[in-house]
Amino acid sequence: MPVTNRRIGRRASAAYCCLSLAAPAALSGQGLVQKAASAFRPIQTPVGIDFQYGLVVGSSPLFIGKVRHPDQSGRAVLRAAVSLNGQAVVDFLTPSRRVFRNGTVSLQGSLTQVRQQRFYGYQGHGDAFEASPAMTGIRQTRISVEPTLTIAPHASPLRVSAGPIVKYTTTRFSGFSNAASHYITGGYGQAGAQANASAEWRNDVLDPTYGLRVDVGGSAYAPVWDVQAPLAEVHAEARGTVRLPLPASPALVFRAGSRQVFGDLPIHEAAYLGGTGTLTGAPGFRYAGSSALYGGGELRVGIAQSTLLGRSFRLGVAGVADAGRVSYQGAVSEWLTSFGGGVWVKPLDAPQVFSAGIVRGPLGAKFYFRTDIGY
Repeated sequence: MPVTNRRIGRRASAAYCCLSLAAPAALSGQGLVQKAASAFRPIQTPVGIDFQYGLVVGSSPLFIGKVRHPDQSGRAVLRAAVSLNGQAVVDFLTPSRRVFRNGTVSLQGSLTQVRQQRFYGYQGHGDAFEASPAMTGIRQTRISVEPTLTIAPHASPLRVSAGPIVKYTTTRFSGFSNAASHYITGGYGQAGAQANASAEWRNDVLDPTYGLRVDVGGSAYAPVWDVQAPLAEVHAEARGTVRLPLPASPALVFRAGSRQVFGDLPIHEAAYLGGTGTLTGAPGFRYAGSSALYGGGELRVGIAQSTLLGRSFRLGVAGVADAGRVSYQGAVSEWLTSFGGGVWVKPLDAPQVFSAGIVRGPLGAKFYFRTDIGY
């Protein structure tokens, strides 16, 4: 499929899909840690906006200090984070306003800039790209505006949201090759609508012995602006945790998901595999196609509990295994797998879990780091 200068980019929204997990509670302990955190409190502006800042670690921004949702403070929140390799995320969210009994409306927007070291082409079309070391240093910027109507029935785990979405994506390459010459820098504007539904069950917020979150959704873009033909995507993901009735009470953390894109495929809307969110043993966004399927798990075993600077932590070891595959225009990849292990740390007074280790994936051994809310 020929790709014009208007079909450029990559899926940047994955770079900040974990914003809601970004509060590094481990930085807000007592003593020295507490003093350090107090020096980096959110900046309150006189126009009703709280400004939060931090660092991008892996694919997730970690914001300094405790992040509160706008609905908790009644003030809009503007958050910005950068990484050492030039990745930047800016996120804006307003408090929700009630429009009927169980319905609220809010406005969110984002500006994301990321760097991807290499694009290898779609499944079945990647050999030429793998032989093109000059095609590196891809920089992509995306701006999106998303007014959102959310319906959350009282005392129900279900949340449904929908609304229009406007996005503009640009990509710049630092190098080209003859094999990739038809991928030219340019912009891609799109406008449409999106809808999402999520449900979550867990018996404890800080340390669940069981938990499950299911997210399904999709978006559709009309053939206007730079979209030449109708474009749509659907996605689904389930992730959870369960404490096993065994010595040391190990926890099995699992996830499974898929994404399918319909229509004339721009690169930034492709279904990708790679990174801790989909395939731990591969670099981020390593495998691309019009559809992706993935699943995996992590077995966490606690071995010790410690207190540092007045803060209590649980420590342990973990084993990791996951698999996935992508397809494009009828070509389906083989199952790509990774396995390995590492260590994890969890503050007892926060839902976050930090883990790091070594996994062996399709391209060899790789170091990984992730943070999540327990599953």
